[in-house]
Amino acid sequence: MANIIIYPQGNTGNTDPHVVFDDGTNKLQFNTKNGFLSLSSATQSSGAVIGPANITVTGVTITPNGGVGSLYVGGVQMINSSGVWVGPTSGIIGAQGSQGNQGAQGAQGPQGNQGSQGAAGGQGAQGGQGAQGTTGPTGITGSQGAVGNTGAQGSQGAQGANTGAQGSTCLLYTSPSPRDRQKSRMPSSA
Repeated sequence: MANIIIYPQGNTGNTDPHVVFDDGTNKLQFNTKNGFLSLSSATQSSGAVIGPANITVTGVTITPNGGVGSLYVGGVQMINSSGVWVGPTSGIIGAQGSQGNQGAQGAQGPQGNQGSQGAAGGQGAQGGQGAQGTTGPTGITGSQGAVGNTGAQGSQGAQGANTGAQGSTCLLYTSPSPRDRQKSRMPSSA
């Protein structure tokens, strides 16, 4: 069960007026001192301080000035009384600004590694017929073939013409040799 304890005149540990919210485990305390209201807890002794001239929340101070406050963080001014950022520019996170002009072209980088081999392409169309090649040299003569079978007997030829003409009879007369005069060589049938 939570307890709310109000100390309008303070107590022995804190003589300033204050209010304590206590649930038995955690404590939250509002303190008033010299015109300031501060919030503290068991882990933070001065988490927020509200005063007549500014508000400070754990290291962040807002100070009004002419209706517009200045913002200090850790004692460093971040926003001036005109609402303009005057703090450090490193590590700032905010809305993205407009695109800047394109910078100069950088130097060419080193060549990358060779990529993996692509898939095989489809088969191309058949090309045209090439020119005729030169005639090759004559080959060597082959060996003699085997003798063929004897052909069939031919039919008998036609009868030849009648016998030729009778030649004329010729008688030869030879005169007796002077050496042989006794015998006559005359044919007897003349």
